Amino acid sequence: MNDLIEETEHIIRMSGFFGKRWALLAGRDVTGLILLIEELTPPDGRVILPATCCMTRLAAVLQTGRTPVIVDVDRNLSMDPIQLVNIAKKGDLVVAVHLFGIPFRYESIYEVCKQRQCILVEDASQATGADIDGRPAGSLGIASIISFSDRKLFPTIGGGCILMEDEDLYSLMKPRVRELPSRPSFYRTTKRQMQKDFEDPLRRTRMGEIYAAGEWMALYKKYDGIYRFGVLEREVEQIQTAFAKFEDTVDHRRKMVYALRKNIERADVHILEYPINSAPWRFTFYTSNNMTGEDTMNLAEALRKGGLDVNQLYIPLHWLAPVKTVTDGCPVAEYAGVRTINIRVDQDTTEDHARIAGEIIMSLAK
Repeated sequence: MNDLIEETEHIIRMSGFFGKRWALLAGRDVTGLILLIEELTPPDGRVILPATCCMTRLAAVLQTGRTPVIVDVDRNLSMDPIQLVNIAKKGDLVVAVHLFGIPFRYESIYEVCKQRQCILVEDASQATGADIDGRPAGSLGIASIISFSDRKLFPTIGGGCILMEDEDLYSLMKPRVRELPSRPSFYRTTKRQMQKDFEDPLRRTRMGEIYAAGEWMALYKKYDGIYRFGVLEREVEQIQTAFAKFEDTVDHRRKMVYALRKNIERADVHILEYPINSAPWRFTFYTSNNMTGEDTMNLAEALRKGGLDVNQLYIPLHWLAPVKTVTDGCPVAEYAGVRTINIRVDQDTTEDHARIAGEIIMSLAK
């Protein structure tokens, strides 16, 4: 098994897709993030996260016992460097996220981290294949994480990866990754049950009862066994296969984002900006203040009935764990939190999907 893992890690390093010298495969991208946090910060350290990102990033920080610090985002839902400079302290670990495949403002975030003497970790799980100022997503910061699961840019059944440039960090991380336990047999069932249990609090949050999101903390503790484990052999085999068609996958997703934008650009919604060299995971927009949370939920449901794969999971992180986080408020994330709609753009997405989405959004957005 280790031979197969190391062979695949070598392929990842040599592919040129990520621009880092070292790679370690784990069971999930969030597993890699947990190990990096533990290695790069003291037990009482702080980890800064953008207010809008996957809730597993908050779970990673809580798993380590560090203090999560939430910083607001810009209108493109990327970490806002202007807000970061006001909250970052020496020794903080900053997890910057390329959300939905849209690159964060790397140069600005990097300069803040350099000025404040923070450690920068790049979360490229939703942007593998993107180009950022001439460098590939995954090549930035002291380390980065990518994902091979949940129909991300590498359409495989699972797995995550830690990418590093520093050999000393690689030497410290390798034994920790190799010692990870096997994925528990109950993992997928437990993960689905957690998502199901959170559906009602999430619905109430979108309807304006924002404190309902805090019920996530109890679920996080109840299902805390789904974050730390190693990669499976069948996942490693699929990762190798995915590399052969990776560029075609990214190209198709870019075309579908263009088609979706073309069909809804006249609607009264805020469409996120996808640079030409991005690698979209989802096509994302948020509705105007003319629409209530209920209106937005009805629009999302209409899109689902039209055959689109839609989610609305990305509510502000500080709503999920208000007692555990330190923040000065995140008005942009809060505004978008109940209004954001994400449409998946994978290999199954077609021009017809884009046309149908346009018709629905143009008729219901106000």
